[in-house]
Amino acid sequence: MLRRLLLWVCLVLPVCTGFAQTRLIEKLRASIDAATTAPDKLNATLAFCDAWESYSPDTLHKYAHAARQMAIDQKNARAILLADYYKAAWLFQANKLDSAMKVIDEVIAGYTTAFKYDDTYLKLYGLRGNVLTRTARMDELMAHNFELLKLTTQHRDTLGMARATLGIGNVKLKLKSFDEALEWYHNALRIMQNPLYKRKLSFIYNNIAITFYHLSIQDSAEFYVKQGLKYSREDENLTNLANSLFVYGGFMAEFNRLKEAEASFKEGVEVRKQIGDVYYLINDLAQLALFYANNKEPQKGIALCKEGLALAIANGQTYSNMDVLYEVLGKNYLVAGDYKSYSEILNTQLKLKDSTYRINTSEEIAELQTRYEVQKKENTIIQQELDLTRKNYLLYGSIVLSIVILAAGIMLFRNYRKRQRLQLAMMLAEEKRSAANAVKEASEQERVRIAADLHDNLGAYAASMASNLDSIQLGEVDSQNANVFRELRNNSMSIISQLNDTIWVLKKDSLSLTAISDRIKVFISRIQPSYPGIEMDVKEDIDVDYQLSSAHAFHLYRVLQEAINNALKHSKGKKILVSICSGGDNAGWKVSVSDNGQGMVARNVRPDGGNGLANMQARSREAGWAIEWMVNNDGGTTVSISPTTN
Repeated sequence: MLRRLLLWVCLVLPVCTGFAQTRLIEKLRASIDAATTAPDKLNATLAFCDAWESYSPDTLHKYAHAARQMAIDQKNARAILLADYYKAAWLFQANKLDSAMKVIDEVIAGYTTAFKYDDTYLKLYGLRGNVLTRTARMDELMAHNFELLKLTTQHRDTLGMARATLGIGNVKLKLKSFDEALEWYHNALRIMQNPLYKRKLSFIYNNIAITFYHLSIQDSAEFYVKQGLKYSREDENLTNLANSLFVYGGFMAEFNRLKEAEASFKEGVEVRKQIGDVYYLINDLAQLALFYANNKEPQKGIALCKEGLALAIANGQTYSNMDVLYEVLGKNYLVAGDYKSYSEILNTQLKLKDSTYRINTSEEIAELQTRYEVQKKENTIIQQELDLTRKNYLLYGSIVLSIVILAAGIMLFRNYRKRQRLQLAMMLAEEKRSAANAVKEASEQERVRIAADLHDNLGAYAASMASNLDSIQLGEVDSQNANVFRELRNNSMSIISQLNDTIWVLKKDSLSLTAISDRIKVFISRIQPSYPGIEMDVKEDIDVDYQLSSAHAFHLYRVLQEAINNALKHSKGKKILVSICSGGDNAGWKVSVSDNGQGMVARNVRPDGGNGLANMQARSREAGWAIEWMVNNDGGTTVSISPTTN
């Protein structure tokens, strides 16, 4: 239970990989030294402060203070507010969250009053959202994100709209509403077509990966976290990179790829130390220590926990995540067989919880006492008013009650016959609804049961076959048997892949075009290494995210798979593009697979000439779709699928 709990905590927090000092930071620092005029030096210092997520709080505090003094000397009102924003960022890094919220609220009020909408608005709102996230004020955070979405939409700020949409998805993820979170994340991705946005908001890929992890879709989770690593490295943002490393390490630990997990965790810890964010460093040390406890290396875990506790004490803070650190330290002592130290840690942890409880309880009692006194006075006034009017109310109430009873009796008498007729109709309708619900529930249970049986039985056997075959060294058998073992392993891995695809469909009542697009991306990423000379990509233009039944979604996925395989095997082209389009106003949807190869040859590649193409036709016909093969004007072939029009 502890292992799963801490993995959730680590996954929803920010994480990074890294550079001892990024090239961007060095360049910004050099710009300050090279500035020759006071305004240039101020602008260069503010630009350096803007990269605050990639260095320590002490460094930010120093440069933010210097920037504010220069802004005051130059009487630059905008620069003074920006310097105060970086002060709020420093307070946030130092975990002084109440002070950070007070300062950032003052900056937002001052800036929005004095200056028109610009990129600074997004930075200010972004920091306020981070403070709300760390303090777990979910209701305020949701309202904050919707306010930002409205503001950025009014000013047609694409990056701001993506950031606000992503923020709403993050709240849904925190609340474990995974399907809703995924929907908001896909909306944000559709906005983030510019590569710059993908780098600036690289953490969206980590959050999508986390969502897929909790939906038990392993391959999609791994695909998206690798995208997060890629874009955070390109942006040289140490915080986003550290976050991606710890998400990836958590996945690798869960998937039992321990060497990859340890390397990713250790790199993330080193980067976090360079940033200097004590709150998240404590969390990272606890995650790595738990990894060592789970893998029977408790001495390493104990050392990391002690390092985290010393760090918290040195910074004079009682961090909210220290309780997790104590819990992990206790588990490491337990694994090491040091029961005395384990008992001492439990006592320390209980004292910490008791201290926090007393503080919270005293505050709550004081607030309740105040409310009680106010309510007591209000009740006295109300009682006096009731005493004055009670006699009149009794008299008038009796008269009104008599009139109401008489009117109700007349209405009941008039409606008696009508109710008799409606009652029979309602009973018949209820029976129909009950029957329909029973059928639907039975179908749902059967679908879920089949998915579970496939996963627990066939999936387990296939995975076991693959694992057993991996343990056989091909060099220890003759060449003929080596080929047999190799084919057996390939076939077992194919079974696993096909089962994953089938289970993916069976788990849902319906699937959106976006979900099918995501699955095709995962399929392409899985086969890409086998075709290094061929470029494969998925293009989305989804205005309306149509929902397909699970059976139709499976048919469409298999047709696209077959079209991609045909292009790889027969087209001799170097580029394959999957296009998924849908429009509003009943425009419907259309999916196509295009290549730039030699085009169809009538005598050997015809829609009615092979089992694969015939299966594509059969699946499309069963789903009620039109499928068409066309030779492109500039060479190559396009296969298109769309619903038939009546």
